[in-house]
Amino acid sequence: MYRSTTALTVSALALTLAAPLAHAHEGDIGLSFLAGRLTTGIVEIPSPGAGEFITPGQRVFAAEFADLAGSIYADEPGFFSGPLTGQTDPTIPGGSRLGFNILGSVLRWDIATQSFAAAAPAERIRIEFAAGALTRTSPLDGSSVPGFSFDVGPTGGFDEHLDYYLDPAPGQTVPAAGIYLLTLELYLDGISGSTSMPYYTVFNFGLDETEHDAAIDYVESNIIPTPTTALILASTAGLAFRRRR
Repeated sequence: MYRSTTALTVSALALTLAAPLAHAHEGDIGLSFLAGRLTTGIVEIPSPGAGEFITPGQRVFAAEFADLAGSIYADEPGFFSGPLTGQTDPTIPGGSRLGFNILGSVLRWDIATQSFAAAAPAERIRIEFAAGALTRTSPLDGSSVPGFSFDVGPTGGFDEHLDYYLDPAPGQTVPAAGIYLLTLELYLDGISGSTSMPYYTVFNFGLDETEHDAAIDYVESNIIPTPTTALILASTAGLAFRRRR
């Protein structure tokens, strides 16, 4: 599991369709298209100067919220499509549109029980793109919310980041400090059966990294599928899972 503690350095206003972020992709969500289905993985640099490669199979990702001029904001993890480990060509079909769905309400880490539960008093995560031209907000009732899709470019290789905002609960003015769990799935427009397995982003807002790591470990051990299911996916991808700090 890649644990991200990178400081926020980019303003939300700088994120547009025409101007993707220009920082390292290591730890981003690496996307590949295997057996007709989107697969999430981790972006890694195997050795200095070796370039960036995707190891498929990772489904839990870390992120940090920061206070940006009064907005609780993150732009990580990004999406990256490039060479698979040991291969040379991107695997996302060129000209595709990448979309997402929000699967249920946001959960918040309960320090006392060391588990996730419904966020109380019901903070939500808002996802935006292209300086707010596209926006969706996680539900309060646990239902799924259709997201939106965006062009990934003509070659199948891309680097893109969404904007994530932690919104206060109804009737509140600021969100509570805590660790929040967002569940999404990805798909390619017009490609039947391309929907990915759910993936999980564990956002930290104001708690220490020891607690953040505990929450990440909980998701990996208790929320993602059983080891047997994970091994089937890894076998399909032809690569074993890797954990990285």
